[in-house]
Order: sequence, then C-alpha cells, then structure tokens
Amino acid sequence: MGAVRRETLKVSMKNFGDTKYHLWLEPEKPNFPILAKNVIAELDQVGAEFCLFNRRSMDSYPPEQMYYYSFCRAVATQLVGYDLDYGFGPMIITKASAPFFFNYGGEYGDLWDAILIPRLRIIRSNLSYVVKTVDFVNDQRMTAIESGNQEMILKRVEQLQNVVPSLITEWQRLSTSDGVLS
Repeated sequence: MGAVRRETLKVSMKNFGDTKYHLWLEPEKPNFPILAKNVIAELDQVGAEFCLFNRRSMDSYPPEQMYYYSFCRAVATQLVGYDLDYGFGPMIITKASAPFFFNYGGEYGDLWDAILIPRLRIIRSNLSYVVKTVDFVNDQRMTAIESGNQEMILKRVEQLQNVVPSLITEWQRLSTSDGVLS
C-alpha cells in the first residue's frame, strides 16, 4: 500500500511539477476538491507548506467507520495537544512537504501508516502547516454499502491495529528526539 502511494505522489510531482499544491484524496471522496479549493488562498496567505483537514461531523459515516475515526482522532488529539482528525486521508502537499512521504520507509507495516506517519513528522518539523475544518459529507451510497458489512468491520479492526500503535510509538519517538526532522 505504501509503495503505491509514494509512487502516485512522485508521478504527480513529476507530471505537474509547476503546480504549487497537490491534493491527496481517496477516490471515494469525489466532491472533496470543492472543499479544498477554498483553502488554497489561505495557504498562500500564511505560507503553509502542508494542510490537513478535520471533519466538522462524521454523522454521514457508517457507525463502525465513525467509531474508528473518532478513536483515532481522540488518541491523536491527546498526543499532539489540539484537535486532529488523524485518520482522515485528504491533505494538501507541496514540494517542501513531499519528501516526508517519499522518505518514509514503511517502519510500521507500510499500510495506512504510509500517509499518516509522514504527517506526524511534518507536525514535529520546522515546516509550516495548517489544519482546516471542512464540512465533508460521506457519499451515502458508500455508507449504505459499508454499514454493517462484516468485511468492512474487519478492515476497520485491521486499520486500528496499524494506525493507533504506529501513532503512539512514532509520537513518543518524535517527542524524545530533537523534534526537527526533514
């Protein structure tokens, strides 16, 4: 999973190298670019090199997915000291923040951690970043398909087993280092 994500980002940076901002998102969030568009001007104003998003509400998600995301968010918020919707995938990456993803070695399994651990490293670096709240609504077709779906429930358990331990371990590692990574 991680190698494919890094390759995708490299292709984007190579083919659209003159583009200042690259929006990372999953295919099941086709309406997200409209939400991200409103953030770009603000990124320019504050000079941010990276942007994460918090969802205002997760009411549109299947219960199992909402609980997964809520648990990840609660753990991350406690660690970093501010509201961080850690498991939410969309982000805006620049040339300055891309190396954090390219240089990630998959230390925690190279699954969901492949896009999440580099975020923690950016947060602990000297790179300027912002966290913006958006009114994202999950596609109701996805919610209907995934609600109560036993395969998806097992996927959420697998995600928890990758995401939460890697989050805690990496944050502890970063907190005991000099805090400046590149």
